[in-house]
Amino acid sequence: MTIIKDTTAITNHPHEKLSSSVLTELKTANSRLKKTYSQRTDRVLRILECILQVSGLSITYACLGSTAFTITIQYCIGLLLSGRILDGSVARNVDYARHIGQLHDSLHSVMNSTPELELGVIMNRKNAALRDHCIDISKAIIFDSYKVWVWGGWTVENQFHTMHLNFFEVQVKMGRDFTEKLYSACTGYFKNRTTCTIECLDSLALFLSSDLCPYTPKDLQNQKKSRNFLVQLAHFHIQFNLGKEEAGKREVSQAVLIDDWNAHFRTFVANYLIPCKVIAAPCSTCVTIQDIPMIPGAKNKQARRLTSRTKSIDSGAVVKLKTITPLPMHAMDDSVIEALFVQLRHDYKAVVRWAELCIQSIEERLDELATIALESRAGIPRANKSNLSDAMLLSERIKTAHKYFYKGFHPKRTFFTKCISPTYNLSSSDLTEWLCLPKSEMLAAFSIYIAAKHEEVTNSFLDKCLIPTHTVLPNGKIKLVDQFLTGAKPRAKMAEQQVELCSETQWAVEVLIRLTNPIRMYLEQQPTTTNVNKKLFISTGKGFGKPKSVITKNMTGSVRSKSINAMSMQTFLNICEDEASYLAGNTSVNTVRATSVVLQVIDHLDLTLATDKLKHALFDLRLLEHYIPKLILLYLMRREINSWNTRVLIQALDSHPNTATIAGFRNKAELDIFLSNAMDLPFPQEKKIRQDTSSNATVVIGLDEQVICVLASLEKAVILAPDRVTPNTLYWAGLYGALRKWIYSSENHDSYLEEIFEIGTSMSDIQLVEAAAYVQ
Repeated sequence: MTIIKDTTAITNHPHEKLSSSVLTELKTANSRLKKTYSQRTDRVLRILECILQVSGLSITYACLGSTAFTITIQYCIGLLLSGRILDGSVARNVDYARHIGQLHDSLHSVMNSTPELELGVIMNRKNAALRDHCIDISKAIIFDSYKVWVWGGWTVENQFHTMHLNFFEVQVKMGRDFTEKLYSACTGYFKNRTTCTIECLDSLALFLSSDLCPYTPKDLQNQKKSRNFLVQLAHFHIQFNLGKEEAGKREVSQAVLIDDWNAHFRTFVANYLIPCKVIAAPCSTCVTIQDIPMIPGAKNKQARRLTSRTKSIDSGAVVKLKTITPLPMHAMDDSVIEALFVQLRHDYKAVVRWAELCIQSIEERLDELATIALESRAGIPRANKSNLSDAMLLSERIKTAHKYFYKGFHPKRTFFTKCISPTYNLSSSDLTEWLCLPKSEMLAAFSIYIAAKHEEVTNSFLDKCLIPTHTVLPNGKIKLVDQFLTGAKPRAKMAEQQVELCSETQWAVEVLIRLTNPIRMYLEQQPTTTNVNKKLFISTGKGFGKPKSVITKNMTGSVRSKSINAMSMQTFLNICEDEASYLAGNTSVNTVRATSVVLQVIDHLDLTLATDKLKHALFDLRLLEHYIPKLILLYLMRREINSWNTRVLIQALDSHPNTATIAGFRNKAELDIFLSNAMDLPFPQEKKIRQDTSSNATVVIGLDEQVICVLASLEKAVILAPDRVTPNTLYWAGLYGALRKWIYSSENHDSYLEEIFEIGTSMSDIQLVEAAAYVQ
C-alpha cells in the first residue's frame, strides 16, 4: 500500500521535519541538477518531507554532508524503490529515487564535503547490491499511521474530474474524526456531479481552520450552534471572496457567490454534511434545503429563467434559444407565430435529416472497412499527403484494415503501419479516415438523432449511458439483444433510467456500437479500473489517442464542434455556408428535444403531451417552461381561451336560432365542424359517487366583453321571468353571479378584469338571449 496517491494533493502540506535553513541548502543543491530535476524542487522536497514524517527519520542542519545524512538518504531511496511511498509505475519510483540520490551528491558539493557513497549513480546496473541494501534496511521502518493518513491527502473523483481538497489545516484544528466525516460528505457529493468543483468548499475549509470559527466538532452537533455556524459561514463566504477581489487575486461576482451558496452549497449541507454528521440539523424536523439559511440579494429563479438562453439579433429583437429556431420573446400576431412554426418544423427536419445521413455515411464506411478486411481487396484510397505509390497505398490500406478489424484499436498509429514518417509522408489524418476511428465530432450525429426520437433523453443521460447487451456478427455488424438504453437522470434523483428504443434509434445505436467496438476490444485488454468500455459514447479524441468517454454537450457546444458540424451539414444537406452555420450554431441535444416537444404540442394543442414525452412525473407548467418557450405557451393559452369562450357562448345560447352568428361563425356548418373537434365543457350532472374529499384542482378561464354580455343578459332573463327559464339558463346565469362575486372580492387584484366585466355587463340585452333563455 502506497501513501502518496497524487503529488498535487500534498502541495499545501507544510514542512515540519525540514527546517528553513535545511530547505535553503537543499534548494540550492537541487538547482544545480539537470533541468527536469531542478524544475520540480518543491515536489521532491514534499516527498522527502513525507518520508521523514511517516518514518520518524530526521535531517538537521548539523548532519548535512555527514555520514548520518547519507544513511538517511539511503533509507529514503529504499522506501521509494520498495513502492511504499509513491503510487504509480516502477519507472516513476526509480526516477524519484535517482533524483534524491543526485540531490544527496549535489548537497555534499554545496557543503564542500566528500560523500562516503555516491548515491546519484545508485540506479546504474553495477550498483544493484547497493539498491538491494537500501531496500533491505528500509523494511525495518514502521510507519506512523496518523502521518500516513495525513500525507495520503484528500482526493475526490467523479466521471470527468479529480479534485484535491485542502483539508490539512482543518484536520489540525478539528481533528481526524471530524475531517474524515467531512471528506466522506465531499466524496459522496462530488461523485454524483459532472463539474470540477464543490461550490463554497474553500470558504468552508478556511473558516473551519481559522480563528474566526469558535466552534468545536462537539459544538457543531448542537442544533442551535449548528444554525449559528451556517449563518456565520455565509457572512464569511461573501466577505472572504470579495476580499480576494479587492486583493487583485481574481474577479468575483457577488451574484455568483450568492448563487453558489443558495443553489449548490445548501444542497450539499442538507443532503451530505448533515447525513454524514459533520454538523447537526438546524431544525428538529426532517431537513430540507429550505431549512438551510439563504443569502439574500439573489436574482429570483423566475427572473433568471426569463433572461437565460436569450440574445439580441441584428434586428434588435430579443430571441429565446431553447429551440433550434430562435423564437422572439414577444410576438403577438398569430400569422407571425404560425410562420415561425413553419420555420421551426423546417429546421427540425433538416437537423434530423443531417444526423440520419451522417450515420448512414458512417455505416457505409464501416461496411467498406469490413469488406477490405474480410476479402483483402480495395480500391486505391484517397490520401491528402503522401508520396507513396498507388500499389503501396493499396497494400497499406488492406494491411491496416485487416489489423484494425481483427486486433482492434491501439493509441499508437505506428502499431498499424510503419509508413508514418517524413520519408513516406503518410499523414495520421489519412490513416484515421481509412480506419474510421470514432473521433469525438463523429458522435454528435448519434446524440442528436437519439434525442430527436426520444425527448426524455438528456445530455446527462447520454454521458452516463451504458452500452446495451449485444452480439457481434462475423461481418462486424451488431445485433442488439436489449432493445433499450440504460443511463441516469440525476436531476430527478433517479440512479437509473431506461429508454425503450424504436426501430430508427435501434439502427443508430447498432451503428454506434459497431463504430466503437474496436476501441472496446483494446480497453478490455488493459489492466484498468475504469468502466469507459461500458459507456455507449466513447471516442479517441481528434484521432489516435487514449480512449475516453465523451461529454455530449461538448460535441455541439464548442466553437470547433460547431464549425465541424456546419461543414458536415453543408455537405450532406447541400445548403449554403450561412444556413449551415445557423443550424449548427443552434443545434444541441437540448434544443432538438425541446423542438420535438414543441412541434408535437403545436400539432395536438395539448401541453400534457410535453409531460408525457419528457417523462416528467407530474404536469408542472413551471417545469415545462424550461423546454417550451413562453411564446408557445402564450399562443396555446390564447388559442384555448378563445376556444373556451366560444364554447361558453355555444352552450349558453343552446337552441338559439342565431347561435352560430353570435359565436363568430359564418354559418351553422362551420359551427358543426368546430363542435366536432372541440372538447365538451363540463356540464353539471347529478353526482353518482359521493366525494368526501375536496378537490384542489384549479380551473383557468378566459373572459372578454362578449362572454360577459351574454352571461349578464341571461341573468337579466332569469330575474325578469324566473319561472320560464331553462335549466341551461339558470346554470350560466349562476356562473355570471359567481364571476361577479369573485371579481369584486379581495381575492382579485386585477383592476383590468373589473373593467372588462363592467363593459360586458353594460352591453347586456335580454332580447339577445330571449330565444334561448325561456322554455318555448
